[in-house]
Amino acid sequence: ESSAASDVYKRQTLGSTQAYAAAMKKAKLSSVVIVTDPYHCFRSVKMAKDLGLIASCAPVETGPASVANSGYKYLAREAGAYLAYITVGRLGIKLSDRLISTNLYP
Repeated sequence: ESSAASDVYKRQTLGSTQAYAAAMKKAKLSSVVIVTDPYHCFRSVKMAKDLGLIASCAPVETGPASVANSGYKYLAREAGAYLAYITVGRLGIKLSDRLISTNLYP
């Protein structure tokens, strides 16, 4: 896998979820604990479950995307990304979750 391809997986939730789900299935593993920011947990867990994994989330408590440090823009972005995933994203329509604006934290 090229460096550019792995960079895409790091930036896109669905791509990285598909990659680790495939690796887990190959290793005959089915349960995962996802460590990510609190607003991202719901979508990350939904994607993992849709790929047949038993998933839960351990939200981070510190960092730029913690609840204390992120604002309404980030919450709205994650809500929109979740809605996009459960509607058109699941139909195979490719959506990027790369940020258009990186100024989502106060």
